[in-house]
Amino acid sequence: LFYLLTRRFDYCCYPVALNRNAFLKDATLLRLAQAFGVSTVLYAHGGGLPRFRQALSPRLRKLLDSTVQRSAAALVLTRELRADFTGLLPEECILVITHGIEAQPALPRTERSLGKITILYVGALLKAKGVFDLLEAMALVATRRPQAGLVLAGQWFRPEEEAAAGELIRQRALTQAVQFIGPVEGDAKWRTFQQADVFVFPPYSRSEAFGMVLLEAMQTGLPIVATRGGARDEIVTDGVNGLLVNEQDPGDLAEKLIRLIDDSALRQRMSAANREKFERVYTHEHYGQRMIDVF
Repeated sequence: LFYLLTRRFDYCCYPVALNRNAFLKDATLLRLAQAFGVSTVLYAHGGGLPRFRQALSPRLRKLLDSTVQRSAAALVLTRELRADFTGLLPEECILVITHGIEAQPALPRTERSLGKITILYVGALLKAKGVFDLLEAMALVATRRPQAGLVLAGQWFRPEEEAAAGELIRQRALTQAVQFIGPVEGDAKWRTFQQADVFVFPPYSRSEAFGMVLLEAMQTGLPIVATRGGARDEIVTDGVNGLLVNEQDPGDLAEKLIRLIDDSALRQRMSAANREKFERVYTHEHYGQRMIDVF
C-alpha cells in the first residue's frame, strides 16, 4: 500500500487467479492500484477465463469486467488464448508472451539400451492429462512393437484414478510394458529425459494451456507426440519437431508413437529441430526479452 500511495511503481503486473475467493482478493488489489493511478497488466498463466466469468454472479462478473477493462494490457501464453480477453480489451492490448525455462549448462549423459525404445511421460497423473488415453494407446503399441516401453514420472492426485489405472494395466497385460517411477526432480529428472527416446504429452485442451514440460523435453532433444490445442500447436510443428494427435484418441496416439518407434532417422531429425528451437525461442533469456519488449 505504501508503494502504491507513493507511486513508486509504474506498472502492477499481476497473475490472474481463476477461483472466486482468490479473485476477490486479486480484484481488490488491482482496483486499489488503479485508483492510485498505477497501470495494471494482467498475466493469464492458463485458459478458462470465459468459463470462470460465466460462473460468476452478475455483480462479480461486472467487477471482473471493469477490472479487466481498466487494465493497460493482458498477457496470454498462446495466440489461441487471446480470445479469452476479446471484447474486454482492445486487440492491440492482448499480447502473447511465450514461456521460457532456464537452460541446463550440462545435461547428464546416460547409457542407452540397444534395441529398446523408451516412451516418456512427465507430469501430473490425472485423467484430464490424458494418462488413460496413453495407457490404452500403449496397449495397441505393445502388441505391435514389443520393444517399446512406457515410463510415467509423476504423482497420482486421485486414489480412485490410480486404482483404475492399475486395473487397466492388468486387463491389457501391460505390466511389463508400463513403469511408474513417481515424481522426479533435479538431476534425476534430467537423467529420466536423457534415458528416453520419445516424449509423449496427451492432455485435454481444457486442462492444459501450455505444458512447461514440453520445453524440458525440447531442451533434451526428445521428439514429441502431443495432443492438439493450447500452446502445443505452437510449440510442436507437426512433422518437424514432433507429431500432433487428436485429443482423447488412443488409436491416433498409438499410430504416431509407432511411426517414431519405427523411424530412427525421423527421431534424429526431430531431436535436432527441438534443440535448435529451444535455443532460439524458449530459454529464460528469450522469455525475459519478450517481457521487456512488452513493457
